[in-house]
Amino acid sequence: MSSIRGIWIVKEKEGLICSRRFNTVESRAKRLGETVSIPEDASFLSFVLNKISNWNGNQSHSSSPSSTSNVDHPQRFNSFSFNSFSMEIMDQSSHNSSTKSLWPIVFIKRDRWILICIPCVEEYHKRGNNHDQSNILHMPYITAVISLLEGLYRLFNPFESDLTPLQLADIQIIISKMIPFGRPNDIHLENVSSSIKQNFQPFQPEGGERRPIWKPNIYKGKQRIEFLIQDNIQCVQYDSKNRADEMNVSGTILCKAELEGVSEVTGSIVLPTKPSLGKGVVTSFSLDSCVQSSDQNMKGSGLHKICFRPPLGEFSLCKYSTKYLGEIPIRGFYQLKEISPTQVNFLIQLKLSSKVANNFQYCEVEIPFPNRGLIRDLEAVPTGGNISISPNKRGIQWTMGQKFTHKNLQAALPANVTFEAGSMDIVDDPFLVGTNAFILVHFKLLSECLTTIEIDPNNLITYPTNKVQILVNKEIVSQNYQIWNSLGNIR
Repeated sequence: MSSIRGIWIVKEKEGLICSRRFNTVESRAKRLGETVSIPEDASFLSFVLNKISNWNGNQSHSSSPSSTSNVDHPQRFNSFSFNSFSMEIMDQSSHNSSTKSLWPIVFIKRDRWILICIPCVEEYHKRGNNHDQSNILHMPYITAVISLLEGLYRLFNPFESDLTPLQLADIQIIISKMIPFGRPNDIHLENVSSSIKQNFQPFQPEGGERRPIWKPNIYKGKQRIEFLIQDNIQCVQYDSKNRADEMNVSGTILCKAELEGVSEVTGSIVLPTKPSLGKGVVTSFSLDSCVQSSDQNMKGSGLHKICFRPPLGEFSLCKYSTKYLGEIPIRGFYQLKEISPTQVNFLIQLKLSSKVANNFQYCEVEIPFPNRGLIRDLEAVPTGGNISISPNKRGIQWTMGQKFTHKNLQAALPANVTFEAGSMDIVDDPFLVGTNAFILVHFKLLSECLTTIEIDPNNLITYPTNKVQILVNKEIVSQNYQIWNSLGNIR
C-alpha cells in the first residue's frame, strides 16, 4: 500500500494554498532507511516552483534521482502525464559535505493549479535509496499518487476567485478523509464529499440488499443524469508550405448520475451513418467497466444500446477516437523577430472558425520566452482581452475572455518585449533559441463538438424510477494547442 509523506497545493500568482505533512509516514520512512527529511515549506516550494517555471506548457517530465537541473522527456499513460524529479540536500551529518536525494517529488500541473506530493516508496528505501526509475510509471506507489492528485484537482475551478476560509477548511477535511494518517483511503471525490455530508455513515440498502463496493454512499435529492460529450483537440500549426498542420481529435463521454438507491440505466449511443459536413467520424471507442453493450466491439455507425449501474459522482462512460478533417477551431498566425539580443517584437493573430460557436468558458494564449532571461518591459496593444506578464517573468499571458469581441471573429496582439541584460539562464531546450519559438492556446468551447457522437435523451430509461431529469452538454477542450513562429525553424 502506498503512503504519503507530504502534500502541497499551490495556485499560480497566489502561492501556497494549503499543505499537509504526515508524521506517522515520515517515521515509517525513517525506519525503512530514509535519511533525507523534507525541508521547510519555503525552501522546498522555492525549489519545486523554480523547477516548474523552467518548463513550458501543461505537459510533465521525469528525471532521475541523480538529476538536479536537467529535465527529461515526459512520462505519459493514455490521457494523463506527470512529473517527478529529485531535490539534492546537503547531508549535515557528514564531514565530507555529501549530498543526498529527496525522491520522488511528484506533481501535476492543471490550468493554474499545481499539486505536489512526496510518496513513501518502500522499495526505494529498502534498497538503500537505489532503484531503477526507468520504469517509474509501472511502480504502484507512483500511479496511486497520480490518481490521488487527479482526484484532489477536481476540487478546484481553474478560473475561480480567491478561496474563502470556509473553502480552505473544507479542503483540509477532504484531505483528512481521502488520506487518513497519510494512507490513501478513497480518492473518489464524490464518495468523500457525500460521506462528509452524511456524517460518515455508510449507505445501507433496504430490503436486505447487499451494498455494492463501488457505491459506499447514497444520493438523496432531486434525481437527474447529466452527460458531457467532451472533445479534446491536439493541434500544431506551422504556417508553412513545406509542412502541413497537424490535428488530432479524441474524446470522452462523462456521466454524472444523481440517482437514489442502486438504479439501472439503459440507453443508446448514437453514431450517425452520414456524419454532418465538417464533423469528425468516430472510428473506435471503449466503454467503462460498469457498462454493458449490445455491441462489445463498438465499431461502425448506428445505434449502440448500453446498460449500466452508475457509481456515485462523475465517471467516464466511454472514450473514443475520431477521424477529423474539418476546419481548425482557432486558426493562428505567429511572427517573432529579434531586434537585438535583449529585445524582440512579435505579432499574433487569431481567427475563430465560423463553424463553431463564439462561446468560451475561457480562452488564453501563453507566450513563453524560455531562453531570453527576465522580462523588463512590455509594450502591447491587443485588439481584445487583457495582457499580463507571468509570475516568473519569462512569459506573457493573453486572456481573451469568453468571446471574440470583433464581428469578424478575429483578434490580434502586436507587442514589443525588452529583457534584462545578463539574466539569461542555461537553456533547457537547445532548439528554442533565436526565432525558434511557439505559443500555446488554452480554451474551452461550450455547447459545441467536433464529432457526431450523441446520447439520445429520449431513449434513456432508468429503473426502478423513470422520473429523472436528463441533460446532455457538449464542449471542446484544447490540449497542447501549438502555433509556431513562421519566421523560425520548426520541429
